[in-house]
Amino acid sequence: WSERFHLETNVDDPVHSIRGEDNEVAIARILWDLYDTVVDENEKINDAYMTLINQLKGATKLSDFWNKISKPLSLKRKVDYSIPFINHGVAPKILKSDTDLKEGSVLKWKAQGTLVAYHLDEFKLLFADAALGSVIYTLAVPKADTQACSKRGYINDNPDCAYKLKQKDVDAIKAAFKAKGLSGDQMKWLVEGRATRVNPVTGWYISKPLNLGVPSVAMIWDTNYGELIITKLDNGHIIGTYDDDENGKLYLKPLGNGVYRGTWSEDLSDEKCEVPHEDGRFYWGTLTLNIQDSFFEGVWGYCGREEAHEWVGELRGTE
Repeated sequence: WSERFHLETNVDDPVHSIRGEDNEVAIARILWDLYDTVVDENEKINDAYMTLINQLKGATKLSDFWNKISKPLSLKRKVDYSIPFINHGVAPKILKSDTDLKEGSVLKWKAQGTLVAYHLDEFKLLFADAALGSVIYTLAVPKADTQACSKRGYINDNPDCAYKLKQKDVDAIKAAFKAKGLSGDQMKWLVEGRATRVNPVTGWYISKPLNLGVPSVAMIWDTNYGELIITKLDNGHIIGTYDDDENGKLYLKPLGNGVYRGTWSEDLSDEKCEVPHEDGRFYWGTLTLNIQDSFFEGVWGYCGREEAHEWVGELRGTE
């Protein structure tokens, strides 16, 4: 009995779970998690008592409180505050999904809202930059797509909510990121949900984020130093290979607007450095590349000194 009603209980099972924005114990646990100093279930908030009291003033339901505390927050901080709401069955719970931004990828989540009554039934997918600086694109999910996952009844009897990306969605997301000067190679997606079948309407509550990005594609370039093959990683960095004889490698980080900076290394080159590269080789240097759709321009140098040599290339194809 004590475990069932204990404020520190976060479990999601039929015996101990008391969840949802219509349940007094769940609400008490959310307020406790926002106040206490114990970090659990990825929850990072420990607000002062009077801060919470001031935020509760004028709030007649949990949704009022959430909207009040979340309105001035950055997107990243809003996600931090959402964790107790997710843990206790109020905010949508994001589920393992496809990670490529392409037609046919399926994004999944659990509706939540309440345990057995009216669940969240209207959703928006948010696409943000990888650092959660801001939402770049918002996609309203048609209600017809989530009727089954949000139907009234015991929430665990409902299927997961899911949305399959269409090509027009992918094109719109990429265009939005490009308009902001972002490549869109790596981003985060989140889901917001609200309950519209109750009066008054509650929400919007927000989920935790998951990674989403353009599928990794090896790009083959013809350059003034021969063939170069580069691949973008999940974190937006670039690795590359060139000059099979000398086992040339590139390691680059994005600076924005198609510009990447990092290092090259080889088994042997015209100049040996006094200090080894991170990969242990003594033949290395720095370089900066400006990579556009079908060409790149760059400069490189030896051993961390001035980048005085030109490196240019044209895209031959992908694999």
